Amino acid sequence: MRNNVIWNAIDWYDTGIGIVNTRGAVVVHNTVVSDADHTNRFFSSLDYRFPLTRVEIQNNLVRRITRRGDARAVCWPISKTRQSDFSLMPLRRTSILP
Repeated sequence: MRNNVIWNAIDWYDTGIGIVNTRGAVVVHNTVVSDADHTNRFFSSLDYRFPLTRVEIQNNLVRRITRRGDARAVCWPISKTRQSDFSLMPLRRTSILP
């Protein structure tokens, strides 16, 4: 799943992107946002679950990622959004070269 924007405006919205019993999934460059009026305290922008799930999660703008049921993921740095704020967090510059 790549390059999507998911916006919530419904009551009791609990998951933006759900990854269930999937091997080899790649979830990159997505944005999941919801306003405070429609987000309950259990909200997860991205949720991966169940033992068969193997996923790579990279460069997504989200509020929270939830792992459940022994799912496995390779997660790279993630920017967290505030309510209705699509701006990126400051980039940390690092080099692998001397």
